[in-house]
Amino acid sequence: MDLDRVDTFAWSAAALAYLYRQLGLVTWVFVKQIGSYLTLLEAWIYEHFLQFKLTSNTGLLPRQPRVHCWIPERETGGDASFLHVRQEILYRLRPQEVVWDSYYHHRGDRPFHEVKFYTGCLKCIDVVEPYHPDRVLRQFGRIQMIPSASLATVRAFHGSTAN
Repeated sequence: MDLDRVDTFAWSAAALAYLYRQLGLVTWVFVKQIGSYLTLLEAWIYEHFLQFKLTSNTGLLPRQPRVHCWIPERETGGDASFLHVRQEILYRLRPQEVVWDSYYHHRGDRPFHEVKFYTGCLKCIDVVEPYHPDRVLRQFGRIQMIPSASLATVRAFHGSTAN
């Protein structure tokens, strides 16, 4: 890896690829914890699940990251009752309590570019994760077609080619 060129790397795609991999791994029965940039996941949850909204940040500037929209709670994730309450909220969640297009009212500041419909793999060093936005087009006010076949996750191994 050429560290002199890190400013040219697609860090957003790398963060998503790594988060997707971790979310996939945490679904395995023997996995007991998750590792990733969980602030990204937390912001996504606050943005899309109305039941989890926090206190709004009235000093938010238009170009600040979306996670700055809220003032965080000072709770510890280790408290079982805190987690059980959140779990119950998720179990009772109805479709109308989910924000399907969180940027709809912000199109002036954040236009919806067609590049966001990229379908393929997101990569972060050895992590390669499929990305399928064509499966959720209705959420963006688009016509939903039958999605293409899923891309399979493959782990690449690079070995010596010398005999």
